Amino acid sequence: MKHDWDRLATAFEGDPKLLIADIDCTAAGKPLCGRFNVNGFPTIKTFTAGDAMSETYNGGRDFLSLKRHAESLGPKAEARSQELANYAAMSPERRQGLINKLESALKKEFKRHFELEKMWQKKSAEEIKPLEALKKKLKHQIKVLQMATPKAS
Repeated sequence: MKHDWDRLATAFEGDPKLLIADIDCTAAGKPLCGRFNVNGFPTIKTFTAGDAMSETYNGGRDFLSLKRHAESLGPKAEARSQELANYAAMSPERRQGLINKLESALKKEFKRHFELEKMWQKKSAEEIKPLEALKKKLKHQIKVLQMATPKAS
């Protein structure tokens, strides 16, 4: 994928509407990757100019798929213009209130998700204890039974 990604970056080099970049999440880029919930590699994120929110791209990793995706980015003229006009007509306070409300809902859902994930990890750890005890208990018996089984000649 690295070769196709580099090809894509070259194809869009100098495009004022699009920046193709990569970040090493194992080095200095680690805090940035954490901020945008990048847990697996490679992960492709799409950002709209001026927006701190991202979308994860799950499409093909070959050059043509990546190029089609890149070409599809950018404002969808009519829909974005109307949406932008509606938000621009709001007072700054109302607009910021809506942003705060949406960000809060998103944070709440992420928190719920991670709490649920922690609960399942704890339950999984608890469930493994009886399994390990049974394995320890039966291991000797299985070994003796295997030793008593005649080998096929």
